[in-house]
Amino acid sequence: MPVTSAAQAADARLYLRRLAEISHNPLLATLVSVLIDLQIDLALERSGGSLASWKRTAGELHAERVDIVDALVSRSPKRAMELTRAYQQRALT
Repeated sequence: MPVTSAAQAADARLYLRRLAEISHNPLLATLVSVLIDLQIDLALERSGGSLASWKRTAGELHAERVDIVDALVSRSPKRAMELTRAYQQRALT
């Protein structure tokens, strides 16, 4: 789903938090939620109020997000960690 408004940014934040909660690990869910908030806030700040650049970046990273979810579903923590690190590195460059 492309992010085209602040309301959709809030929806994206909620969606990502729910992904963390399905781990059924309260500590992990809390830590991930904090990191999600930081990442989304940073993206909004760097965008200067325009979601166009965020939309472009998020769209380009869609396949990588799907790969991360697939690794989580297959219960492959090492692969999920590798994919997540690569995703964040690419997202910030």
